[in-house]
Amino acid sequence: MSSRLAFNPIQISAGDITVRLRPSLRAGLLIAQQYSLDELRQNLDECHLGAISHLIAIGCDDTTRTCELIAAKTERNGLCLIQDFTPAIVEFVKHSIGWTDDAPEQAAPSSKPFVLTDHLTELFEFAAGVLQWSPADTWAATPAEIRHAWKGYDKMRGSADDPRNLPSEAEIKEGLATLRDLSGEAA
Repeated sequence: MSSRLAFNPIQISAGDITVRLRPSLRAGLLIAQQYSLDELRQNLDECHLGAISHLIAIGCDDTTRTCELIAAKTERNGLCLIQDFTPAIVEFVKHSIGWTDDAPEQAAPSSKPFVLTDHLTELFEFAAGVLQWSPADTWAATPAEIRHAWKGYDKMRGSADDPRNLPSEAEIKEGLATLRDLSGEAA
């Protein structure tokens, strides 16, 4: 799965109740602060009602609808059918924390261990600080959107790591000579 920029909100339904989950940096940070990746996997595998309800509430604007949805799914014939939500919840969590299936290959080797909350905080700092997005826009963006904006920013300013973006010494001298000629200044 690659990092998709635009997608429809993730919908989950029970009867006539539909809730839309909106992945975002805010949701990702809330999830990462509450759960480790192992805890998330275990809670989803075991269909942990409390964790799944919490994840739905993080991604949904309407907590009343969230409660109605969970109640509708757990009351049918006395059976808990919450596991029906698992694929949608997994998709929501992946987009919110910025996980892609090729993430291990994307990461450069580092002596410092990867900490998800630190990474998501760094994305916020970049979007709100460097790109000067409003906090509301930054919190509403997904990690993928912020990473792609970061990539575009690096392309625009010319990354020092990419020698193709920097003029050679000869090009600089030629450019200065051209400017001198145009201004009538002697070399």
